[in-house]
Amino acid sequence: MEFSSEEFQRLLSIFREEGSEYLKSLGDGLLHLERDPHDSAILEDIFRNAHNLKGAARILGLTEIASIAHELESIFSLAKDGKMTITPERIDAITESINAINRLLSADVKEEAVNIQKEAEKQPSAKFNRRASDRQSLNTIRVSTEKLDNMMNQVGELLVSKMRLEKRMDDTNLLAALCEGLIKDISRFKRDEIRLKGAKNAVAYINQDRKKCGAIDKISADLARLNDDLIKFTTDFYENQIDLGIVTGGIEESVKNIRMLPLSTIFEAMPKMVRDLSRKLNKKVDLKIEGGSIEIDKRILEGLKDPMVHLLTNCIDHGIEQPDERRRIGKTEEGSINVAAAAVGGYIEITVEDNGKGISIDRIKERVLKKGLVTVDALPALTNEQLINFIFEPGFSTSDIITDISGRGVGMDVVRKNIEELNGLIFVQSEYGKGCKTTIRVPLTLVTVRVILIEISGEVCALPETSIDRILCVKEEAIFTVGDSDIFREGVNILPIGRLHQILGFPKREDEGSKDEYPVIIVESGEKKAAFIVNDIIDEETIILKNLTFPLTKVKNISGAALLGDGRIAIVLSPADIIESLKAVKAAPIKKVKEKEIEKKSVLVVDDSITTRTLEKNILESSGYNVTLAVDGVDAYNKLLEKRFDIIVMDVQMPNMDGFAFTEKARNTQEYGDIPIILLTSLESEVDKRRGIEVGADAYIVKRTFDQSNLIETIRRLI
Repeated sequence: MEFSSEEFQRLLSIFREEGSEYLKSLGDGLLHLERDPHDSAILEDIFRNAHNLKGAARILGLTEIASIAHELESIFSLAKDGKMTITPERIDAITESINAINRLLSADVKEEAVNIQKEAEKQPSAKFNRRASDRQSLNTIRVSTEKLDNMMNQVGELLVSKMRLEKRMDDTNLLAALCEGLIKDISRFKRDEIRLKGAKNAVAYINQDRKKCGAIDKISADLARLNDDLIKFTTDFYENQIDLGIVTGGIEESVKNIRMLPLSTIFEAMPKMVRDLSRKLNKKVDLKIEGGSIEIDKRILEGLKDPMVHLLTNCIDHGIEQPDERRRIGKTEEGSINVAAAAVGGYIEITVEDNGKGISIDRIKERVLKKGLVTVDALPALTNEQLINFIFEPGFSTSDIITDISGRGVGMDVVRKNIEELNGLIFVQSEYGKGCKTTIRVPLTLVTVRVILIEISGEVCALPETSIDRILCVKEEAIFTVGDSDIFREGVNILPIGRLHQILGFPKREDEGSKDEYPVIIVESGEKKAAFIVNDIIDEETIILKNLTFPLTKVKNISGAALLGDGRIAIVLSPADIIESLKAVKAAPIKKVKEKEIEKKSVLVVDDSITTRTLEKNILESSGYNVTLAVDGVDAYNKLLEKRFDIIVMDVQMPNMDGFAFTEKARNTQEYGDIPIILLTSLESEVDKRRGIEVGADAYIVKRTFDQSNLIETIRRLI
């Protein structure tokens, strides 16, 4: 976590006081254990003190103190369970560890300590650096991606200049054609005038108007020479333009190739991640990867990292069954996950497929009804494919409990959002009992994009060609209003339809209401599809996509901009955003009410560590919640008798009544059985998590992976 300097110093001051008390209790307990090493009450007490010290240190990012406290906790746990005796020699070593923590507490700890571990993890070891450098060729140098991006921007400017020259070439050709036409008109004028005078009078007429005819001849000759010069100029210009196109295309291709990296760059980390997570969940998983040699733009590669982690996590956590369960249903103990990549035209398709349990359609039906996403009457009409797509809805999860691994309902929503930001698509197929297959389709590069140019309220906008299903004209009488939404029928499908200028906040064009029919673009993103009324369809063009810079990096409905060949700037629209915005316009009043309700929610925070209580209180109050504090399960239950809370956030290991006992007691009462309970603890074993599920906790968050955004998101989802 990151804190402001003032917040960190205030929390550090509280932690020092609390830590000193823990260390004093540990010292007193050790003195007692020298006389009676098997005193279970003392062992329980010092174990809890070490545990709380570790948890508070981890919250503040004081990794050295947390690491030592963790070792002490492990020793006391073994002693408490009768697997180790606290001998005098061990007491000496423990005392030395306590002294080390005391020295760290007294040291001048600065705010930067919060991120020490993260920064250290970013730095490769010296040994690794030496090995890497040995493998590098003498002809290879490292170039920052910022420089490559700058080069690509310059190439973009060069391509725009090339497009402008092409436009000027068209103008020059038009001028030459006009000049040639003028010469022909003059010649025809002279012939016609001679014919009008008649053959007998022709010579006399010419002699009489010789001066006028001489001027016309001179103009005609000048125009002929100008025409010859224009033809020569356009010929040379055309040849130079071809040369410029070849050079520009070569530079563009070279820079794009420099930006390309193999998929193995992110694939290489997958085996370890799968191994670690499968061991943590006591599952056996075989991972196979194909297509790692395919190269893709660095920006897209970076955008794929998080989605791939989410998908693999889902495969292991939700998909692959426990070995004993797989044996029982006739499967091999070891589950399999296949990751395959293939280039298809200018796109890349990545599939992630497992042979686990698949997605339960019945569980999805249960959740969509519970969340009010569909009505009971509408549910039978939905196909399995439509039901599966609900997993991409914000806050949707089929997990029984929220943990540090999954269940928060943000995973697949984040995956879809990230893929759509890459102008990509994602599809999920599943057969319950046999497994699940997810397909991602993204472009190889985001530098050049083929778009359809449209006019909206006098502004030029662009939509990626890949997101456009159809372009058609729709008569006004074909648009119907149902409730507060406009729809129109496209074949057998009924699509939502909206005016794009309203979604973007542009003014209405004066002549918009006078038309009998409107240009309509049907836009798709994944399985979602919607229709949009625009003012005009201009053209199709290949553009150089420019990302928006700060402070416009995240503008709703817009993914970038492009400089067109005629000098105009086109706004590049985000297909996913405009489809979502069409729905959000109708949902805005509901959202406003929900946000207003959140401000009134009350939270009971229960922890015997004053540092942790203070930190959680600050986080929740800054997010608009009313917070009440309790020091253990008994205190929490007494406060619950005085007042009903909307949600409870509590530690597990506490004196008098721990979190498991409190949760079980609350669930067995009619008054408090429905209050959501989040267990926020340092206990991270699968046994403890299963215990949390058994007693009825709604979420289980490990302090080691604690992040305030996860806590807030979990609370919002549960209430």
